[in-house]
Amino acid sequence: MNSQHSTLNILLLVCLGVIQWPFSIFARPAQVLAATNICQLPTRAGISSNPVPPTANGTANGGNIPSLIPSPIPSLNSPGSRIPVSPVAEPDLPNTSPLPTPPAEVPRQTRRDRANRLGRYRLGPGDQIYIEVQPFNELSLQTAINPEGSIVLPLIGAISLEKLTPAQAQQKIQAQLNQYLVNPIVSLQLLVPRPINVTITGEVARPGFYPVTPTGATLATLLATAGGTTANADLRQVRLRWTENDGILREQEVNLLTPLTQGQPIPDIPLEDGDAIVVPKRESLEDRQYNRSLISRSNLVAPPSAVEITVLGEVAQPGFYILPPSIRPLADALLIAGGATPAADLRCVIVRRLQDDGTLTEPIFLDIYNALQTNGQTLPDFPLNNGDIVIIPKLPLADPDYDNNLARRSNISAQQPVQITIVGEVTQPGYHILPASLRPLPDALLIAGGASPTADLKNIQVRRLLADGTISEETVDLFTPLMNGEELPSIPLSNGDVVFVPKRPLGDDQDYDHNIVGQSNLAAQQPVQITVLGEVAQPGFHLLDPAPRPLPNALLIAGGTTSEADLRSVRVRRLIGNGTVSEEIVDLFTPLQTGAELPSLRLGNGDVVYVPKIEPGTDQDYDRLLIARSTLANPEMTVRILSYPGQGANLITLRNGSTFSDILNTIPLSQADLRDIAVIRFDPEQGRAVTRKVDVKKLLEGDNSQNIPLQNNDVVVIGRNLLTKLTYSLNTFTQPFRDVLGFLLFFDQLRDSADALFGPGSN
Repeated sequence: MNSQHSTLNILLLVCLGVIQWPFSIFARPAQVLAATNICQLPTRAGISSNPVPPTANGTANGGNIPSLIPSPIPSLNSPGSRIPVSPVAEPDLPNTSPLPTPPAEVPRQTRRDRANRLGRYRLGPGDQIYIEVQPFNELSLQTAINPEGSIVLPLIGAISLEKLTPAQAQQKIQAQLNQYLVNPIVSLQLLVPRPINVTITGEVARPGFYPVTPTGATLATLLATAGGTTANADLRQVRLRWTENDGILREQEVNLLTPLTQGQPIPDIPLEDGDAIVVPKRESLEDRQYNRSLISRSNLVAPPSAVEITVLGEVAQPGFYILPPSIRPLADALLIAGGATPAADLRCVIVRRLQDDGTLTEPIFLDIYNALQTNGQTLPDFPLNNGDIVIIPKLPLADPDYDNNLARRSNISAQQPVQITIVGEVTQPGYHILPASLRPLPDALLIAGGASPTADLKNIQVRRLLADGTISEETVDLFTPLMNGEELPSIPLSNGDVVFVPKRPLGDDQDYDHNIVGQSNLAAQQPVQITVLGEVAQPGFHLLDPAPRPLPNALLIAGGTTSEADLRSVRVRRLIGNGTVSEEIVDLFTPLQTGAELPSLRLGNGDVVYVPKIEPGTDQDYDRLLIARSTLANPEMTVRILSYPGQGANLITLRNGSTFSDILNTIPLSQADLRDIAVIRFDPEQGRAVTRKVDVKKLLEGDNSQNIPLQNNDVVVIGRNLLTKLTYSLNTFTQPFRDVLGFLLFFDQLRDSADALFGPGSN
């Protein structure tokens, strides 16, 4: 009877249109797909996407699939059962309101509960599920949630499952079927989860949102999907963030560095939909405990890529550059900028990094020089990022601990010319471009034409303007290495350096050998302009060609010294850079007397050479004849001969140092009175002509006292009458001679009036 009432109730509901008659309720489908119970999300081993076919009794796994929510509703065939028609309460749905803004300090916990992953999973479009309805297997089906987040079920039609957990979805379906069926037992199984969305941000190559399949979606694989971490990433503090069902943001810190360094497995943390991975930046880029070399070789780090950097300071070509991927980025940064200049201080290369807020980090100092110094030690592997600024500071000049040759021989040194200024005692002072050189300072003198003869190579000054505005200065001695045959200093020069070659004061250092400097290739081979005054044949301004004996040559280009020159105290005067005058007295007589080498005092532009006159009473030990016959004296002299027998005034050119016997062949001895011959000479001290008689007869007989030395502009008078007339005229009719020119003018007028003087009836 009860069964009849149940049948009538169902027919009544069908007639009223409440339900549709499931005509195939007793017909078993040809195949009903089922799957293993995967309400628990895939384990580390993964999940199979192939459904397991049901067994003969219509259920998968022999009908042993447990229900997610055991139903206390009695079986449809139980006595007194009926279909309830009262409204069914909706299942508890998750809170779909926007998540609250996370607090500044995210609460942390040791790790997320992995056992309750199914309880946290939210269904959504793309999930493949299997719904089993017992004992109504005809209603069981495998389906996928459509883009609207719903599925279509027999009896129920479209039902939305989006944002429900599998348990909530099962409860909702069972509640809906409970309106049409008596005590249906619903089991919902998640066959293939849809791709999940994970956010990756921080120090990764490509931060952003990533859809990934839950199978194998671990923290390590997601970092690789985002291109790997950057060189600045701190793998010790990778953070995993998620939102709990209560809306609270949670965070778990994961250390990926320790497993790499200790050879342990990397934490295999499965990811869930909505998770966020944050890779922080290392607080200190100079962390010595952070093995960058090991990290860079792991698959967690992004493959090397080109970065945009700025290289400034002591490099050949400072500017903006794109640095290709490199295993030694810092060294390659110097190379693409043309290399470090010789003045670069490689001990403290500075790196400034642009931070997210637009400010620069504190300077990071890196030592490249130490790696070069320790015989092939690898260069610092400091990674460079986009926006980094590499600054090569300038080396102070005086630093004995820095080996410039070591840096110069490396391949990170620039082989580029530098612009310098050379001033002081060089032939061509000014701005010069110095090519790359192994000995920059000597070559700087060469490109400036060489050091002048007055250059002080002991005290060359090099000045350099440093980045902080201070001036570094070093005094370099090139003379001592030249004198000892040693290698010249190899102090490097940089753009903007100033080389100052000072002028050497006269007589400042007796150990300074001008010959050594003059014979070196550092000395200029250029003429110098000097002034020669005093007892020389041609006083005035002269251009002195390069010579090993500049001072003697200065006397020669001035026509040689006169017979009145005192070579014991030749004075050389020089104007020093500070405005003072330096003077040195040079003795040229003693070397001539002893056969020693003449002094090699070098002369420079503007020097003044003064040859004094012999002071009266100071020539007792002074050999005039020796001087006259030397190369320092005027090589020629002119003597005038006046004689009645010769009927005129003759000019005779003699070799300087000649004596009276050298003119005997010009005197008509057969007609002259050999005892009436005199030499008239102008005495500048007395300002008048003086006469000395010569007894030629005694001279011919061997009396050497009569063989007096002749001097330039002497006048030899032959004949008593002529001598008497000239002596009378000189003493009576003429004014005192002001100089030798007046004296010569007097005799030249006599020569021009020879006819009146020597003609018949001359007075």
